[in-house]
Amino acid sequence: MSIGFVLLAAGKGNRFKSATLKQFCKLRGRPVYEYPLQTATLSCLFDTIIVVVPAGYNIDFPHTVIGGKERRDSSLAGIQRCMELGIEYVVIHDACRPLVSERILTDHCRLVKSHGAVNTVIDSPDTINIIEKGCVSAIPPRWQCKLGQTPQSFSTKLIHEAHLRFPDADVTDDCGLVLAMGHPVTLVQGEEKNRKLTTQGDFEILCHIMKKELNQKKLAV
Repeated sequence: MSIGFVLLAAGKGNRFKSATLKQFCKLRGRPVYEYPLQTATLSCLFDTIIVVVPAGYNIDFPHTVIGGKERRDSSLAGIQRCMELGIEYVVIHDACRPLVSERILTDHCRLVKSHGAVNTVIDSPDTINIIEKGCVSAIPPRWQCKLGQTPQSFSTKLIHEAHLRFPDADVTDDCGLVLAMGHPVTLVQGEEKNRKLTTQGDFEILCHIMKKELNQKKLAV
C-alpha cells in the first residue's frame, strides 16, 4: 500500500511579522521547511514526497506543486497530486512544525491503513472554556480536550472526496472536513517539541529545543 507525504509550505504567516515567509526563514542555519522534509525523507516511510510552495517560489526539490490562497487550497493541491500518482494514503504536515519526529510519522503510517483518518494531538495543560456571545457557556472536562498538531493522515480517496463535498465548510484543517462526512478520526500522541512556528517567540523556543537536543546527543556520545 503506497503512502505519500505532503509538506504544506505555501502559507503566508501574517502573525510572524517577517519580510521572509516563516517556512523559508533560517532556523539554526537552515530553512525551516527543510527540517520536516529531511525527517520524512530519511524515515524511508513514503513512496513519494510532495512539497506545496507559494507561487513564485522555487526550492531544490524534485516534486513540488503550487499552493493556493488558503490552507485548504494548498492541501487539496497536494492531495490531487497524490491522486494522480495513485497514492493510496497521504500524510499531510505543516512545514512550520519543523521538529516532527520519525516516531510520529511511523505511528501515522501504521494507523492510517486501518482507520482511514488520523490526527496528532497533545494534552492541554489548561482548562478550556467554551465562549458564546462574550461569556463562558461551558467548561468541558480537561480529559476531553486535546490540542491539535500535524501531521494528519488519510485515505487519499477519503480526504479528496471530503474536500470536494465541503468546499465551503467552516473548518480549520483536513480532519474537520472528514468529520463533516461522519468519518471517525483516530489519534496519535504528539509531542511538545512538535510546536508550530507562529510568532517570533516560537522561533526562540524552537532554537532552544534544538540546542538542548544537540547538547543531549553530545553527552550521550
